[in-house]
Amino acid sequence: MPRLVERGHGSWYFQCSAPNLFGRSERIRRGGFTSQAAARAAREDCLADSAARRSGDGWTVERWLHH
Repeated sequence: MPRLVERGHGSWYFQCSAPNLFGRSERIRRGGFTSQAAARAAREDCLADSAARRSGDGWTVERWLHH
């Protein structure tokens, strides 16, 4: 039986696209938020960040070394 109707079960995610340092659109997906309002606020904060900050948050050491 699905538990999604139970209060406190599950979490909220957001997904959006924003330009990276190279001007290419890049998908951003983050989750684990306790409410839809918290996920929306995090999305707005993410989109308000600079391209450098958004790009840096998504890069791993492997990706940086490959680049």
